Amino acid sequence: MDPARTFCPNMACPARGQTGQGNIGIHSCKDKRFICMACRKTFSATKGTAFYRLRTSAETVSLVVTLLLTFRTLFRPSDAIFEEPRVESGAGAIYRPFYAL
Repeated sequence: MDPARTFCPNMACPARGQTGQGNIGIHSCKDKRFICMACRKTFSATKGTAFYRLRTSAETVSLVVTLLLTFRTLFRPSDAIFEEPRVESGAGAIYRPFYAL
């Protein structure tokens, strides 16, 4: 948690968008919350990100997004997590998944 790299997300705050000015402090390390000294509002470190207000861990969400964005997961989900994409031997032969119709 680095308050110097964080800005206040409150639209009505006069210090909105200012980083490194000393206007953001740490409100709670345990809950990862900041406080704006200008408007006195508190906000979480994940405010404005895809991880805001999630009950699932960020690691699980990142893993699911990785699996969804990887085309090969339809055929072999373990490849997206554990293996590098492979090139088969031969003249320009590359791995292509088999489509069952």
